[in-house]
Amino acid sequence: MCIVYIYVFTCTCSHTHVYRISTCRPHADPFGNVYAPHSFEGRRAGTPLCGAGAKKFCAIPFVIRGDLDWYLKVLKLNNYNSNTPCALCACNTTTRPWRDFGRSSAWLDSVHDTLSWRAANPHPACGLFLSPLISIACINPDWMHTMHLGVYTYAFASVLWLLAYELLEEDPARNMVTIMRELRAYWKTHATLGHFQGITLSMFSVENDPERKQPQLKGTSGEIKRLSKGLLHVFKAHKRRGFATHAEIGLMLKKWIQMDDILDEHPGHIFPKLPRPVADTFENLAFDSLALLTSVAGHYMRVDPKPLFNVTIKAHMLAHCGIHARFLNPRLAICYGGEDYMKHMKRAVFMASRGTKANNICKKMGDKLVLAMHCEMSAGGHFR
Repeated sequence: MCIVYIYVFTCTCSHTHVYRISTCRPHADPFGNVYAPHSFEGRRAGTPLCGAGAKKFCAIPFVIRGDLDWYLKVLKLNNYNSNTPCALCACNTTTRPWRDFGRSSAWLDSVHDTLSWRAANPHPACGLFLSPLISIACINPDWMHTMHLGVYTYAFASVLWLLAYELLEEDPARNMVTIMRELRAYWKTHATLGHFQGITLSMFSVENDPERKQPQLKGTSGEIKRLSKGLLHVFKAHKRRGFATHAEIGLMLKKWIQMDDILDEHPGHIFPKLPRPVADTFENLAFDSLALLTSVAGHYMRVDPKPLFNVTIKAHMLAHCGIHARFLNPRLAICYGGEDYMKHMKRAVFMASRGTKANNICKKMGDKLVLAMHCEMSAGGHFR
């Protein structure tokens, strides 16, 4: 039996129905023009797209990708700013604190499977979950938004803050010049592509009042991901020797780098789930790094009060990524492809807006998109 794993799919749904997509090839092109009977498309019209009978392919919803905001607004899952912020377990802010990342945390015993989730949510707000094939088991935290645009943005910004405002000796602006010089030297030595072209104080802090709010690094997900190894190199060169908190920061960064390396070495199309020994290592790295993060955040909250190393709900999602790795490779739930698609859509909107009235832009862009997909999927495209 052949199973096609559907990584991303789009549908229109309500509480009562889910629109079905035809399983046969169309009789007309996207613009409604009927194919000539003796043309290539005409001869194939009406035939099954995925075979028939014993040779028919099957497709199942494998994972639904998206960030926390999309899960809330579209799938109607838990509000990540509420007292019960996670749909994947029954954690809360009191009896099962989601910020507890110990291996005996109370919330670990409440991680949902399909049966427990359906019992807790007998009437899901999103009609998609009325299908017996779709449940919370199809939801996996997106690694890009969880780490590269989540945990990393606060942690890396905090490390840069320490380097610029505390560890280096000159004024913060000059310190950033020194940091960038050392980062560029590391990237050149290690042949790193797609890195930051420059990082300034305004990209992670408020220059005139650096302790006013939690620092958060601005940048693309790829730039932030590729900053990790160079940032660890620079931090190790300037950290205070013998200071336990700085040692914890260095070890935390090292564990996150190891997690990214594991995923780089195990592409999703070859490893739908991580091999068990690798998955165990990945899970241990996740929980160990989160324990270090909470320890470092606690130091800068109680001992040396500074708004550094913010622990958000995305840190909790990282723990779930570690737990799920033995069942699903986090790379299958990563949204980099979707972000690239959004970039192309923005360009399509820009091209469609030239000389077009505002109320016609969406139609013109839609026509261009349908035509492009038709060309791609017909003769000459990748899906001939």
